[in-house]
Formats: sequence, structure tokens, C-alpha cells
Amino acid sequence: MFRFFPGLFHKVVAISGSAMANFAIGERVVEESLVFAKTVECEGTSKKIMRCLKKKYVDEMNNAIFEIGSAKDRMLGFRYSPRFDADFFPETSFERLVESAERIPTLAMITTAEMGIFTMNNFDMNLIDVDIDKLTTYDESDLRAIIKTVSGGDDGLEEELVNFYIDRGTKSDVRNATFFLGRLTQLASDVMFNVPMLQEVDLKRRFGWPVYMGVEEFFTWMERDEFSIPGAFHGNELSYLFEAQLGSPFDGSADSERFKEEMLDAIVSFAKTGIPKSGGLKWKPVDAAHPRRYTGVGTKSVPKDGLMEESFQFWTKNLPKKVDVKKLQRLLPALVKTSLSNNLEKVKRRTKLPGVRSNASGYA
Repeated sequence: MFRFFPGLFHKVVAISGSAMANFAIGERVVEESLVFAKTVECEGTSKKIMRCLKKKYVDEMNNAIFEIGSAKDRMLGFRYSPRFDADFFPETSFERLVESAERIPTLAMITTAEMGIFTMNNFDMNLIDVDIDKLTTYDESDLRAIIKTVSGGDDGLEEELVNFYIDRGTKSDVRNATFFLGRLTQLASDVMFNVPMLQEVDLKRRFGWPVYMGVEEFFTWMERDEFSIPGAFHGNELSYLFEAQLGSPFDGSADSERFKEEMLDAIVSFAKTGIPKSGGLKWKPVDAAHPRRYTGVGTKSVPKDGLMEESFQFWTKNLPKKVDVKKLQRLLPALVKTSLSNNLEKVKRRTKLPGVRSNASGYA
């Protein structure tokens, strides 16, 4: 989405991740960077801090990162990311980035339970990590505690999240540990992966990008305990494509081999032609009539529609009517039309020399 380097990329294969997710971009990196600078004993103005940091050894910086640790008050404990700074990202919003960039064919894929890799494995680095001893007894009160933290003290947001991720359901739902772990995973997946990806796809579609969506539906149940939630976790495809045992182990079964071939066919055909094709099925792109059209990828590929529509409508349409959008920005940065950090003065300064870093920023 960076318009200063047209022709550098010809295809986009984005599996389980979006530049619009809060772990990939956000304003909190400013205060986090100041904490990091102080930890390595670099303080003062921005110029003084930069001069000081250039004199530090890599080991000193690594030690500071280790001392600070992960951000355990967030769904994913990452502290550092790009931001709209009128430099690396010269535009004022995601909309301007997508509008001004070259229209590149995009294959956007996601799994059915992205954040299960974190909720079901205690990495001790995220808010949503569940202690192994708690997996069999996880209940509504545990999920309510997570929602309270995620809401950041906003009672209205907390109430809406409770309604959607706890109260919503049917009479046939068995509200046991598996149910609440599943809802925790859905909440975290919606915020960190699902909705940001759908926002990116929708934005690209509106500006004429050819976009295809796919969902990894197959997973190997191997080595999962009986109380584990079902679904393909983040990194599900890695064991099938690269023999990297993460999330869903490749067991060598006929079904695993078929899923592997479906994934390979889709990615290779897209890389060659710009149109994914798997198992003889030619994928269809999203369009105005089918903005959430996708292909479900399992032991065979099946055309489908309405990808995670309920969650998308909740976060992008219903919730902003009831909760201050600026308060939602820390969860979903792309909900806000214009960046808070890129002021017009900086943008005007940079547009004097399109594609060249200005002297005012210290570069030629």
C-alpha cells in the first residue's frame, strides 16, 4: 500500500494477518517507544533520543526489550508497530493509502479460529492466555473479566461485548468451558484478525483492487485435549506447506494430503495468474453484490458467501452507533477515517517532493 514504489510487488498473498490490525499499526507505539528509550537511558527531545540510540549496542537494546516484557494487558502482547507518521506512511488514513496505491491482485486468507493458538496455549505474553489448569473450568466470570479489561473502563462497550460474546446464543448451547473458551477465541479473533482483514478487503474492493478471500476450514485434531475448542488456529497451514508443526500438526493422512494440495494449488495458481484455482474450482473475487464472498478450503474447495458477516456488522456498523468510535480505535484502528497523528502541515510538507523524503525531516 506504499505508493512511492510502484511495480515492486505484483501480487499480495496475505494469510492470517492485516495491516489494519491494532498489533500492526497504532498510536500506542509512541508512548511505548519513550518507555524503551528511557530504559536504555536515552531521554530528551526526539533528536537527542535518536542520537543516543545510535550509540547503543544491539545487546543493550535486546536487554531493554526483555526487561520491559510483553504487553500483557492486550490481546496480543506486541508493543511496537508502524504508525501514521507522515513519513513511512505519508497518507492520513488507510483509505488514502489504498486509494493512492497501485491496484495489486490480493489473496486474503484466514482460519476459522485464529486466536485459538494463543487461548489454548499459555505463552504468558498476552491478556487472553489461559492457564492450563483453568482450561477445564473456564467459565462466564473468566470471560467477563477479559471483556472488562478489553473495554478499557467504557461501561457501554463492556455491555455490548457481553451481549454479543456471552449472552448471544441458542437454547441448545451447552455453556461449559469449551463454550466460553470458544467465545473468548472468537472475541480475540474478531478484533485481531477477522474484522481487520474484512475491512482491508472491503476497502480494496471499493477502490478497484481484485481481491479473493479464502478460509482454512480443515485442521488435524491430533494431540488436542477433549476440552479444546474446534477450528483451524493461526499458522494452521504451516505444517501442511512447510512441515512446521504449529497449531495443527500434519499427520500424513489422506485428508491432510488433500488439504495440502488444495492450499498449494490456490497459492501457486494465484502467484502465476492472479486468479486462485484449487481442486478444479476457479475462485471468484469479492464484488459490490458479494463483498464477503469467499472459498472454503478443506479436503476440497467450496464457494461460499457471507464470511463472518455477523461479527463484521457488529463491529463496523452496530457498535459505532452506540460507542464513541475514537474509543474503538485502539481495538480497530481502521474504524476512524483520519489518523490522529498525521497533521496536514506534515502532509503538505512532504507532497512538495512526491516520493522523496524532505530535507525538513533530515533526509535528502
